[in-house]
Amino acid sequence: MGIIREKKITSKYSKVMLTESLYSLALYIYMNNSVSDTLFLIGDNVKLGDIKNKLNNVIIYNNELACGKNRTERIMMFMRLYIGRFYELKKYITCVDDFYGHDHVSFSSLFDKRKFTVIEDGLSNYKNPKISNLKVGLLVLFRVDFRARGYNVKTNKVILTGLDDIPESIRDKVTIINRNDFINNLEYICDGAFSYKEEIKDKSILLITQPLSEDDVLSEFEKIEIYKEILGEFINSEYLIIKPHPRERTDYKLYFPNATIIKSGFLVESLLNKKSIIKVVTLFSTAVFSIQCVDVEIYGTWKSSKLSSRYGVIKSNVIQKRI
Repeated sequence: MGIIREKKITSKYSKVMLTESLYSLALYIYMNNSVSDTLFLIGDNVKLGDIKNKLNNVIIYNNELACGKNRTERIMMFMRLYIGRFYELKKYITCVDDFYGHDHVSFSSLFDKRKFTVIEDGLSNYKNPKISNLKVGLLVLFRVDFRARGYNVKTNKVILTGLDDIPESIRDKVTIINRNDFINNLEYICDGAFSYKEEIKDKSILLITQPLSEDDVLSEFEKIEIYKEILGEFINSEYLIIKPHPRERTDYKLYFPNATIIKSGFLVESLLNKKSIIKVVTLFSTAVFSIQCVDVEIYGTWKSSKLSSRYGVIKSNVIQKRI
């Protein structure tokens, strides 16, 4: 099996958008105001649902094959050297100079000789990236800048929505998109494919989860135990709604049999201002920054050394917004 899992090319394109995030995909389409002029490279770890049918040009790539299999391959990729299996993709991108999306996914370094605009992925775009010892060694030896999320010197522009304070080191590159306008337009982007349309019970509690076991931060057992702790009395409630992250593989119905599990393929942000939801609970999902009139409980990372080591110390917070 090759690196390309699915391919659809129906129009000429002058841009390439690389992403493993529904949120970043929607933000790019909103900003670009079109899908026909772009080839979308999307990892198969993202559940697209009906969104895939709205894209003129899309390649779904095998996320496992897109990663360096060993240290030698990772060094080659850092050095912008194509490994054999990537030549299958190369012919679709060599004719394009404008690249958008994520500069931190496994093979994005292959594109940095071109004009690259980073699209916001979350709060990580507002923090200076940590560089591994391997990358530091290569930086010293070969003078190649491996920093990602807009901090690389070859990044031309960074598109953000103002989730947090913008670091001084990237401020000159940043263009701000109005977050509220973006969220309020989700029902129109790709004919509403990013927006949730089904009925929700009154007085529902929404749990927004994150791919902590998929990203090898916690085991699935540890992840579920934390969610059980923060849900408390609502564990067995029929008013509990769980929105898994698009990259999660956990079957939450096994652990919360009375809950409504909302399938992926749309953005959780489209749920957050529905009047039938009275409270949103999360560890530290950036989706809650879109909420205008629902109470929010942010559990944070501070009680877990594994979470705080990976994402920094985020304290618990209760935000009351419902009038």
